[in-house]
Amino acid sequence: MDQSRVAEYTDYIERKEAAFRDVVGEPVNHFIDLFWARMLPYVLEVGPDSEAEYTIEIRNNLERRAVYSARLLPPVGWSSHGKAESIALQPGEQGKMLLWATAPSQVDPQRKLMTAEILIDGVSQGPVCEALVSVSGRPLGGPLSVLAGR
Repeated sequence: MDQSRVAEYTDYIERKEAAFRDVVGEPVNHFIDLFWARMLPYVLEVGPDSEAEYTIEIRNNLERRAVYSARLLPPVGWSSHGKAESIALQPGEQGKMLLWATAPSQVDPQRKLMTAEILIDGVSQGPVCEALVSVSGRPLGGPLSVLAGR
């Protein structure tokens, strides 16, 4: 790859970024960063009546201090305390929040979608991040599993 190809690609990226900025407005980083809110683990298998623990990772791409809140929106049959956890972040700062949901008492190996609603300064951004969860009847263990209890 010679210098002219690098210049051509750089020009392409700059044009693409300018077009995106025209569409979304400011703050652009908030709209470009697809992973400003993440829910981990992404795939989780738990036993019946077990608690599933999720870490919500947030990155403040705004140019001001903001309070981020998160609450789980569990699938049918699951429950969570429903309260939002909150964290105040300075521009560019990252933080984490822990949330829990309780699995139903019946085994259901089909993966379900667990989502987290994210709020910025009390304004809902919707169910921004998600994870997959299932209820297993077999002994659990390994990197994709969580044992009963927290």
